[in-house]
Amino acid sequence: MIENSFFPWQIEIANKYLKNSDKVHHAIILYGLKGIGKFEFSTAFAASFLCENYDSKFACQKCTSCNLIEKNNHPDFKLLMPNSIADEKKIIISTSFDEKKNISHISNEIRINQIRDIIPWINVKSYRNNKKIVIIYKADNLNIISSNALLKMLEEPSDDVFFLIVSDCLDKLLPTIVSRCQILHLPIPDYQISLSWLKNNNLDNPNHWLSFSSNAPIDALRYSSHRKNPCPSWVYEFLQLLSNNLDIHIYSLLESYPDDIPINELIDIFQKLFFDLVLVSYKITPKYFIDLKNILDKLSIRTSTDSLINNFIWLNKKKKLSDQQVNKKIFLNNILNNVITSFK
Repeated sequence: MIENSFFPWQIEIANKYLKNSDKVHHAIILYGLKGIGKFEFSTAFAASFLCENYDSKFACQKCTSCNLIEKNNHPDFKLLMPNSIADEKKIIISTSFDEKKNISHISNEIRINQIRDIIPWINVKSYRNNKKIVIIYKADNLNIISSNALLKMLEEPSDDVFFLIVSDCLDKLLPTIVSRCQILHLPIPDYQISLSWLKNNNLDNPNHWLSFSSNAPIDALRYSSHRKNPCPSWVYEFLQLLSNNLDIHIYSLLESYPDDIPINELIDIFQKLFFDLVLVSYKITPKYFIDLKNILDKLSIRTSTDSLINNFIWLNKKKKLSDQQVNKKIFLNNILNNVITSFK
């Protein structure tokens, strides 16, 4: 199922861009913080753009076009994303013959075949209302070959084809792609609107989850669906041992590591902890783990600010490696040992 309605914090900016939908640029880059609903904005934008109820400024969710978008079966709509993200979102995307041969490997990239597969579709007249739209989600995951193929399409645009390119960070896109697109920045949602939305979704302690997710409400809701608190119980127990200077048995920790915390998410958690420790060392309130003040106070006096910053940078380098095929236990052992050493 594809979402075809905007979140409350997106209505104003959606209205601004869709009220002149007949003048929409042929290629728009939609970018902003991870976890604020860029994917949902892009699909709602596409549904509104192709909606056949011309009296409705947004997708009416009733016409044939809206129903087809919702089922990801609209002939004038294409959605390109890495197979890994499609799998995570439980979205079925069209797959070429060459991709099917490698179906055992779920790619984190948008591959050249995915870009090439839409060329015949681009060259065919639209089926319903004289316009077609392509969403490229997580364009940060375009490799250099697929980036160049996309660039060629943008350099030779078709009159009836529109591209909506979704990115977490403009710096990860080819400058030549950026230069050929209109830029649409989705800002961080208003805190009170996000808080109200999370409360309406029956989330306990929504302020804690919003703090942990950098005020990104979609991430806040996603994290809360996996665990009871922003700090996972496994990490919390580790921090308890560390803050009380108790013996830590790495092997036992490795054996009990939960499957529902990806390594890159664990690195993100430790980075946030180190960031909060720097704040606490300067007597500033934690930004992410507002409910762990006592533990952070204990840890902050056992290390230096320089060490905390160096570890933050070291973790950032490790995060770049976490997407590669690595031995999980060895990788995790390396991270834990480095964190423990920081407080000796």
